[in-house]
Amino acid sequence: MLASVLAAAGPGHAGVQIVQSERAWAQWSGGAGCLQSFVHVLAERSAVLDPPGAPPRVSVAWVSVVKADACSGAVFESSHGRAFVRGLRIGPQSASLRATVDLQDAVSGTTRPVRVEVDWTAGSVEPVTLTDHDRGVVRITASSADAAATGSVVRDTGPAATGEAAAGGLLTFRRIAAGRDG
Repeated sequence: MLASVLAAAGPGHAGVQIVQSERAWAQWSGGAGCLQSFVHVLAERSAVLDPPGAPPRVSVAWVSVVKADACSGAVFESSHGRAFVRGLRIGPQSASLRATVDLQDAVSGTTRPVRVEVDWTAGSVEPVTLTDHDRGVVRITASSADAAATGSVVRDTGPAATGEAAAGGLLTFRRIAAGRDG
């Protein structure tokens, strides 16, 4: 595919940039009565390949945990964090994340690690391809799918989320651009 974009770019084009990203996300919510908790996990593997150098892919996990009283509006915990991770595998129909992420709680001012172990499985995936010739050649290929996500987000005081997520999904994205000079 890259060769066809380079050939289509022809003379007068500045160069080629490739952006690739794969993402998996899961969201848990629950509680009893007014006390509610929300946990969100986003895992992404991405790279920007801008010749002549090609950097390695970067894998990052973002985690947030919010615990609140839905009746009074009081927030007991608002923890967020991210970490560069090695334990991430993402494909078009499945993904898995095994990582430890330090969460900073805006309410208590403390930082605590959580252990994240999540697996995603998607049903059918429909790819989409777009090509734009307006300012050079830009080709975008993407696919997304709802995915069943199961796993846990556990900290030293116990689980923040466990079992099947209320929602989850997978997204792959690849953009190849050959821009015009001048």
